[in-house]
Amino acid sequence: MFESTASEASNKVNGSEPTLVLGWQRNHLFLAVLCLFWCASVSFGWLLISNYSYRNGELTQPPTQWPLDSSLRFSTQRSRLVVFAHPRCPCTNATLSELERLLARDFEKLETIVVFEKPAIAPEGWERTKLYQTAGAIEGVTTFIDMGGAEAKRFHANTSGVALLYDPLGRLVFHGGLTSARGHEGENQGLASLRDYLQGVEPRIERSCVYGCPLQSPDADSSKETAYVAN
Repeated sequence: MFESTASEASNKVNGSEPTLVLGWQRNHLFLAVLCLFWCASVSFGWLLISNYSYRNGELTQPPTQWPLDSSLRFSTQRSRLVVFAHPRCPCTNATLSELERLLARDFEKLETIVVFEKPAIAPEGWERTKLYQTAGAIEGVTTFIDMGGAEAKRFHANTSGVALLYDPLGRLVFHGGLTSARGHEGENQGLASLRDYLQGVEPRIERSCVYGCPLQSPDADSSKETAYVAN
């Protein structure tokens, strides 16, 4: 009787082992699949963000000589830097940060104006955003409201953040962006080229990519942002 009971108990224990092993394998398989899914999701998300940050747009050539019919007024004593901006473009915050850094030492060498696009149908005060206030607070910067985008069209500017540098004789020296990607601050070729010019050195490049919202967009947001590559 005792031997029979012990035998039955032994069989139950031995019979449960395959079940335990199978459950352990299923758990580990589930964790492995979950881990693979997580890795794939992270990689896919990173690719989307990377593609968004560095996506290039159309090529546009600004006037090689300062347009005589422009409403932007400068003296003939210094070089002219014009930055076009959409007042509601989040990417342009980085552009203004780089501009402030550039002018911290050399603002007296440039006449700098930030041109804010304002659609003709926009209500009063639509353009006076925090971005507009930030630009106006930078030493050496003048702001200009571009009603209906007349100046942007005159200079062939399509994207917020594009900077155009003209020498005292009105000749185009550089055009492009002052950031390396959307909303990214830090050293980049466009900023370095402006610094070269201010130090009396030949700019290392004459054009660079610029990232931001379309200037003609009534309300800029991340879903409408494009990148413009100066030609």
